[in-house]
Amino acid sequence: MLAGFAEIEFTPKEGNMPGEIEPFYAKGARTPLMAHAAVFTYEDRSAVLVSMDIIFITTALCDRLRKKISDKLDIPMDHILVACTHTHTGCGTDYQCWLTPAEPEVAEFATEQAFEAVVQAWESRAEAMLGVGRTYDSRFSFCRDFVCDDAVVRFGLSKNVKPLFRASDIDQSINVMRIDTLTGKPRCFIVNYANHLDNHRMRGRNAFCADFAGYLRLALQREYGKDVAVLFLNGCCGDVNDLDSTINQLHMSYRTEGCPPENIGEGLADSIKQLNPRILAFDTAPRIRAKTEFHETARRFVTEEMRAWAQRKQAQIDAGEKLDGHTMELVRQYLAEAPDIKKTVDFGIHIIELGPWVIVGLPGEIYSAIGLRIKANSPYCNTLVVELANGSNGYVASDLALKGGTYEATYSSISYTGFGTTDVIVNGATGMLNEMFDEEIKETIGEIKPNAPHLKG
Repeated sequence: MLAGFAEIEFTPKEGNMPGEIEPFYAKGARTPLMAHAAVFTYEDRSAVLVSMDIIFITTALCDRLRKKISDKLDIPMDHILVACTHTHTGCGTDYQCWLTPAEPEVAEFATEQAFEAVVQAWESRAEAMLGVGRTYDSRFSFCRDFVCDDAVVRFGLSKNVKPLFRASDIDQSINVMRIDTLTGKPRCFIVNYANHLDNHRMRGRNAFCADFAGYLRLALQREYGKDVAVLFLNGCCGDVNDLDSTINQLHMSYRTEGCPPENIGEGLADSIKQLNPRILAFDTAPRIRAKTEFHETARRFVTEEMRAWAQRKQAQIDAGEKLDGHTMELVRQYLAEAPDIKKTVDFGIHIIELGPWVIVGLPGEIYSAIGLRIKANSPYCNTLVVELANGSNGYVASDLALKGGTYEATYSSISYTGFGTTDVIVNGATGMLNEMFDEEIKETIGEIKPNAPHLKG
């Protein structure tokens, strides 16, 4: 197998940082914002993985980047996966995020740098060995939605109610691919782990930062060399972050204030280092295959109840009352919703088989349970699920969260898929994985021959 890697920085000198309700402005950076690229070629097939330190980009912009890469390298778009790390201290993106305005020119520059990184990675390809491993780390990730004793599902906790249990289990696995030269020198680590990159509360939101993914890279580069590329692919973490708010209530952990991003990055790097000696080069022919399908799911719309609520709140605003930013933005969206919005969402599911890994890319902030169900159903041992891959359809929450009305499930421009979406995605991805598995057998040996040895002789 040939493999090549590159990284290019796109950190602005200053600018907006989307990710919170209120806008924040950065001057300088704690860690650089990077576009990382890995390109793999085996026989006549190639695959491209891109990881960008940005909160998200639209599907339209992502498709333009993938098309540009496809045209340049003559690789099918199916074989190109672009993932955003979802750092909340990244640069502006190409559509409005709460009160932070869209900055398409900033996002365009980031994708231009990503394209250049892919070209450099393609040109640097050399013979390589790859291996994969998996470990688990339960120190830094927690489900942030709770079922409470008043029969309400809540984002975080309230002093006036008792949490009964977390609304979902989460994926605490760390999946690692290590790519070496033929002499055994590490060239790249690709890391898949599910957790929100919103740890700015520990350091303030006044400088750009790649969050714990940036510190993970720095830690691995200190250990294995500055020229080692580290691509971070975020897992399904729409309802997951580092804040364990159950302390002194459920006595389940030891932290209530979250964890500095440096600690998370260094901790994950330590887990990977302990795993690393057990990562062995994959000794069979490394397959490269891909499949993309779009699955139709329900879309939500402003209801009469929502519109009436927004009109009441607008009257308060007009009277001079100052409301919180979240309420004001929902009011604006509910009163301005266009009447001609498409009634359904075409949700893209992208699958790439890369050696011993099968990567399922989903375009949105995906609830953890969705990723866990896809993994459980997969016929492949090493199945990864990557969120915010090849664009975004906002938060994709479970039916429980939609009914309960958690923050992630509150209808808005970044949370609009409807009831039943979980089953659409899980069933769609499961069917695609099974089809790919069956096609792989057929492609390798043809139709399976009937055999009943106990009936012979």
